[in-house]
Amino acid sequence: MTDVEQKQTGYLTQKQRLLALFLNIAIFLILSRTVTNQFIPAAAGQRLWLLSGLGLFFLTLLSAPWFRPPRNALVNSLTSALLLSSLDLSSIATMGMTLNVFRWLAVVLNVTTCICAILAMIFGDADVAQQPKRRYLSVVGYRVSDLFGRGELVFTPPALISILGYYQNVPEQQLWLFFGWAFIILVRPVELTLRLIDEIRSIAIRKDNAQCLGTISRVDNPNIIRVALTSSAAWHSGKVVAACLPNATQVNVLCLFSHTEESQMVGTGLCHGVLSPPIADAVPGTVYAMATPLDAQTLVKELSGYDGGTDLVGFVVEDSNISTIKFEVSPDVPLEEGVLTFCRQGNQTVFYQILDARTAEESFGKNPRGKHVVSAAQLGCLDARKGFVKYGWLPSMNSPVFVPKKPIAFDFTAPQGDEFAVGKVPGSDIIVRAGFSDVLEYHTAILGVTGTGKTELAFDIIRQALALGTKVFCVDFTNEYKARLAANNPQLLGLALKQAAELDQKLFAVETGEYGAKKEKEALKKFVDEIRDPVKKSVEDFLSSEGASLGIFELPEITNTKATLRATELYLSSIMDWARKNRRARRVLVVLEEAHTIIPETMGAGFDSDTQWVVGRISQIALQGRKYGVGLLIISQRTALVSKSILSQCNTCVTFSLVDKTSLDYLSNVYSQAHVQTIPNLRFLEALAYGKAIRSERPIIIKLDYDPAKKKACDALNATLPTDKKEDEQKNDQQTK
Repeated sequence: MTDVEQKQTGYLTQKQRLLALFLNIAIFLILSRTVTNQFIPAAAGQRLWLLSGLGLFFLTLLSAPWFRPPRNALVNSLTSALLLSSLDLSSIATMGMTLNVFRWLAVVLNVTTCICAILAMIFGDADVAQQPKRRYLSVVGYRVSDLFGRGELVFTPPALISILGYYQNVPEQQLWLFFGWAFIILVRPVELTLRLIDEIRSIAIRKDNAQCLGTISRVDNPNIIRVALTSSAAWHSGKVVAACLPNATQVNVLCLFSHTEESQMVGTGLCHGVLSPPIADAVPGTVYAMATPLDAQTLVKELSGYDGGTDLVGFVVEDSNISTIKFEVSPDVPLEEGVLTFCRQGNQTVFYQILDARTAEESFGKNPRGKHVVSAAQLGCLDARKGFVKYGWLPSMNSPVFVPKKPIAFDFTAPQGDEFAVGKVPGSDIIVRAGFSDVLEYHTAILGVTGTGKTELAFDIIRQALALGTKVFCVDFTNEYKARLAANNPQLLGLALKQAAELDQKLFAVETGEYGAKKEKEALKKFVDEIRDPVKKSVEDFLSSEGASLGIFELPEITNTKATLRATELYLSSIMDWARKNRRARRVLVVLEEAHTIIPETMGAGFDSDTQWVVGRISQIALQGRKYGVGLLIISQRTALVSKSILSQCNTCVTFSLVDKTSLDYLSNVYSQAHVQTIPNLRFLEALAYGKAIRSERPIIIKLDYDPAKKKACDALNATLPTDKKEDEQKNDQQTK
């Protein structure tokens, strides 16, 4: 046991014990010289009290920190029994018989104590279930030896026999020796004086050098301490205090938060760095407020390695893993979903994004304490070229977690020729980019309910595609694209009003004709074959023209879904035929707005075999298009109704807010469950992005920039919509809000 441990447990230090031993020996010798005129009495019986006192002090001051019951009881009792049994009381004139009886009773008690101590040592490891009798003997032996084996009780009988029996001729000597023994043994003035000196010095040091804030009640390895506070006002977030740990190491402590535990305030702090200069004679296990504490921002800067100013908001707790960490925060810390946080791992800064938070309970003794535990998904380390790159490990327990005080910006390299910004990390100036070549090559899906911003993102991608010389073919039944993309001189593609009406009629005739509708089907096929060549020619002219161009496919008012699908199939098939003949001569982006009406999930939808063939044909085009340079951009507010075989081919997915369970269940195949749980909580212009095109190797919540000009254009378009459609839009906006 070290000096520090001895002091903390109430023992004197080893140096103090040696000093106390010598002082007690000196006091006994002075007492003997004063009372008997001899330092060491010549007669054996007369010096027995002195030997008993010396034996007591040697055993209690030198052995007590290392011996424990029943071993120290065995040594004490055996020593006393040997002293008592060797006495010769025949020369005592008065009370000789009584003292002899007393002597042997003391010997019997000492022998009994020795036997109990031996039983406790022998049967101490006995199993309660398999050896109950031996265990009982061990418990009884331990208790008896602990009670009767104490030095004061064991060495007092021989001292009393010596004083009462061998100093009968001088009653005054008896009185002073008896009083001196009782005072020294019971009061222990030397040890008491040394302890008082320690206390007085500690009080003086605290008064002069530092104010005591409390004592350490718990240390969570490696760097979190819990402090039983004497004043909660002196412990507040961001303050730096000093702590003398149980091993006497003095460290800086950054205060995090405090809570009430029964009637006691308990503070939580993070230890970092050795205290300089140290507090003189600080008491281990004590926390102090310093007159000139270290600046908190300096300490946070050392911990975070970030010059821009950060707040230490919490520390990593259990159940963290490589992809998602959990950290405890104060309930007062202003955090929210999507906020960027980071930890230091060696020389690396690893970024995380808050996904969720929950309340939890932790017990300190019998008192439960509520706490907030935040879940944050790893984004990784920032790379100037690749964006966020995965980091292959998790932070250590109790690692500090930081939030920047001001938005973090990152000096990326210049974007590649086809890269464009899709948004920023919420609460930061870190731009999240996407590569258009990957958007086109690996297909992309933009999903979300109405009014969340998905169409605006689609417009940005279309404009980027046109800027890069790509042909864009938009299938739009919302009548928004023509107006919103008017600056890009869209070319209207589609059936003439008369052709659309005739297609609608012939499909209706097939549905209502006689059994089999043979004549009606022949008429439909003849009509489709007639319009196929004009459709193919218009598509070839559009794709063969020089430069980028935007084509928008619209249909006049058609109520028949089958007519819509058949007309769409004609144009998409023509695009694929041209792409096969002119393999990768041009890059073509096919945009399917309201994709659930064009490529629906046909299973159980009630479509006949002809219609299902059409949907299957469109799906085949979408799946094979990438081989010929034809990319697919799907936009839908009803993920559950879109063909899953096509969605599964979209290697980039940008998901705005969705609430229906079917959609969320499907997206659990794209994102982790923790990310899926955030989707219903996404706000206006916020989205969860992941995939080949996104410059982040893990899913990331992004926020699109709000553009007043886009809002104005959208409002102007809504003003021109039919009344029933405007009502639907307003209803959807309200539901989104």
